[in-house]
Amino acid sequence: MRRNRWFAAALGAVLVAAGAAPAVAGQWDDVLAAAKKEGKVVLGTNLGMPKFRQDVTKKFKAKYGIDVELRSMRGSELTAVARRECSANRPSMDVLLSGNSEITRLYPKGCLREMKSNLLLPSVTDGKQWRGGALKWNDPEHKYMLQLIEYVNVSGIYNTTKLKAEEVNSVKHLLEPRLKGKIASYDPRRGGAGKGAASFFLAMLGDEYVVNLYKGQEVVYTANHRQLADWIARGVYSVGLGAVARQFDPLRKKGLPIGVVRFKDLPGKLTGGSGVIKLVKGAPNPNGAIVLLNWLADQEGQQVFERHVRQKSRRLDVSEGLDDYVLPKEGVKYHDDYAYEFYTKERPRARKRLVELLGR
Repeated sequence: MRRNRWFAAALGAVLVAAGAAPAVAGQWDDVLAAAKKEGKVVLGTNLGMPKFRQDVTKKFKAKYGIDVELRSMRGSELTAVARRECSANRPSMDVLLSGNSEITRLYPKGCLREMKSNLLLPSVTDGKQWRGGALKWNDPEHKYMLQLIEYVNVSGIYNTTKLKAEEVNSVKHLLEPRLKGKIASYDPRRGGAGKGAASFFLAMLGDEYVVNLYKGQEVVYTANHRQLADWIARGVYSVGLGAVARQFDPLRKKGLPIGVVRFKDLPGKLTGGSGVIKLVKGAPNPNGAIVLLNWLADQEGQQVFERHVRQKSRRLDVSEGLDDYVLPKEGVKYHDDYAYEFYTKERPRARKRLVELLGR
């Protein structure tokens, strides 16, 4: 009997060291020991903020003694690199933390590793710790793409010396003649927040509205989020569409005249931002990937994310003083931008239509 128990334990340790998914949550210690032998874990992300990078690497190393190599690149580039490496069967990254585009570009290709059985910490798997009482999976199998973040997406920002809140709280206001030539946007023909905003307008308000807004109002485009926030803060333009909070919030907190657009006649949009986590299939450090996955989904990892990225964690035990406008309200029916059916079917149709309407 003793020999059988010893053999089972030894076999379990070998499987963990080889990267096999742990059979039960109680194998956390074995996974951690194997991860320490690997020595490092590689995180691919579209989050390039220096303070986020420093906090992740410092706190994860302090807690587990494992180095994190953080590779930061644009979301589209990150997915493209991961896809090329998957095709060549030579992955260099262990964990991906970014948006939701992998649901159409990596998930169907079998490039992602199953995650559900690798969530080992009770503090991560306990539904009571999460908004809505459960983890939120974005793939139809509920085990490959875990959304850790959920917040109300900003429709736009405006210069408070140029406009009052009540002058920009309806979608109709954006079409008023006085705003012609005074609206800027992150380029809606590119990926990211600009296209997200335009796609939302298209899905909710139709072709005519989008053409009348972007073409009729002679909206000026930029491919730089900081420039967009700067333009609004200095009053170069009165309204900015497709703005991201991590660029305009620091300016607001310095007292610059930036207000957040809140449309009374258009329901809010929920998004997961850069907070969808995935494990890479065939990763070089499979055990380190499991440890990093659990840490990023636990309280400390989510505190680091929310503090520096300024996107709201779905965990209920994390509160880093975000502004009220990004916090989902109970009883409000929001449009879920990362819902599987919308993201994989309606959104691509909307984006194709955007090219037809706005050009390339």
